[in-house]
Amino acid sequence: MAIKITGLLHHGVRVGPDPESVEAARTFYQDILGLEVDKDRPDIPNLPGYWMNLGTQPEQQIHLMGADGPSPFAKSETEDPVTLHVALAVEDVKEAMRVLDERGVPYFTFGNLVGNFQLFVRDPAGNMVELQEAPKK
Repeated sequence: MAIKITGLLHHGVRVGPDPESVEAARTFYQDILGLEVDKDRPDIPNLPGYWMNLGTQPEQQIHLMGADGPSPFAKSETEDPVTLHVALAVEDVKEAMRVLDERGVPYFTFGNLVGNFQLFVRDPAGNMVELQEAPKK
């Protein structure tokens, strides 16, 4: 059985960690692309940035992550939630873990970095995919 994906949550992109680079990225995504800043982004210590809402779907976002090199949250060189990634909503994250375990697919988790349990896995090409349950409406 495959993991049940229910939607796209966000795409995480890195921007320079200095305040000027973070603001330049926000200006581009807000003033050029017309995206709105999510004012409810939690304070993430040592990770400046913005969550930018995509159109009328506030749960679909681009996350601007001010980081250069390994983030303070990196568990190892390959387990860093602040690398480029796409985040997908799953119906049941524990079921997703069961499927990955059953198939021998490695993953790593974060319990409460931004308020939700997050599971990270890499595709065969090395691209990182985050899986988490969609926020309850």
